[in-house]
Formats: sequence, structure tokens, C-alpha cells
Amino acid sequence: MELNRFVPFLEDNYVKFHPLNMPYIRIGKIDILGFVVGVSQDARFYEIFLVDDGTGTITIFHEKKHFEIQNLERKKIDDKYYKYAKNINSGVLRKEECPKNFPNPRPKFNYPIGTSVCDMAIFEHKWSLETKNGLLGKKVKRCDYVHAIGYCSLDFMLGKRPREEITFEDLSTAKLNFLSTKVIRIDEREYNAKMYSWLHTIVRKRYDEHPDEPELCPKMET
Repeated sequence: MELNRFVPFLEDNYVKFHPLNMPYIRIGKIDILGFVVGVSQDARFYEIFLVDDGTGTITIFHEKKHFEIQNLERKKIDDKYYKYAKNINSGVLRKEECPKNFPNPRPKFNYPIGTSVCDMAIFEHKWSLETKNGLLGKKVKRCDYVHAIGYCSLDFMLGKRPREEITFEDLSTAKLNFLSTKVIRIDEREYNAKMYSWLHTIVRKRYDEHPDEPELCPKMET
């Protein structure tokens, strides 16, 4: 996502954005997939991530309180599963298909003696889905893959500016920030799957005049 190609403009008393040379497209919610190359934080409010999304590096500001909410959510899920693991209901689990593999990493549940491997695999698969393969609530670190969701905002340095005081020069020189509402750690497999899906749906529809037509492969000369 080349944020430097975003062009700010005023509409309905708000600063909005469109891609360069695409004024008919309005930029709203933004999804970013990338690889974390740096992590820092300010003294009070934000975790700051430097993310390489393949087009360059993006500085992402993420409020610390969002991670606190995720930590609480993760604790509730873990507590629920640790409790259920001690009294696992094999009769209910046997109605479901047994996964081929255990999640990685595996949770350290204490099962009753005699619990089958298949019951454990089904139970831990459910836990894995709810905790995003154990990544929910985990701190983002350097070299992690992330999916960030948020929006762009102009930093006028002196706080919010009334519309009537914003000039063209202000729009042109203000710093562009990416403020995230959600930052999710993902593994490499999910990163590749999401990127492949985006390239063949969202990106193709934006730049292809006929996105619904099949791709034509050139005929090989014989």
C-alpha cells in the first residue's frame, strides 16, 4: 500500500483521500499485510510498528488499549478451554471430523486419563480457531507477519484544525499517519493465502477493465 500515492482533499468538512490519478476512488478502511521490521512505543498511548508490505515501509500507530482488550479476550478463551479439558465430553467430539494435525504450537491442556488422540486434536483445533492459532493477544515482535486494519489521518502538528483554516499548503505538507484499529499477528501460511486472494480479487478489480473475464494466455508458437 503506497501511502505516498494518497492525495488528500476536503469534502463535507473532513479530510479524505483518493489514490493518485484515481479521484473517483475514495479511501476508507485500509488493510495492510506485511512483515514487521521494527517495533517501538511512545511513553503513553501508542505501540509503533514499522511494516514492510512489499511496496515500502509503513509506520503504523496502534493504541495500547487495543492490546489490553485482546489480552482479556485471550485469557477468557484459555480459561474456558482449560476448564473444559478437565471434563472433556468425548461423545460430543466424536460427531466431528478428526483434524489431520494438531495445532502448532499446542496448548498445554490437562486431559482425563484415556482421552483419545482424536478427541484431543478436535478440542485443540477448536481452541486454535478461537485464538487465531494461539496468536490472539500475543505481542507483535520484529520479524512477525501482521494484518493491520485502520485508516489514514493527517498530522497538522498543532492538533486538529478547523476546516476553514486548512489551506492547500497544509494538505500538501502535513504528515500522513496510519492509525490502526486492529493489528493481528498471522503466520506465514496465512499471509501468503491472504496476499494471493487480494491479488486475484481486490487488486485485479481495481486495475483490470474486465476483471470478470478469464485471463488470456498467449499461444505458444510451434
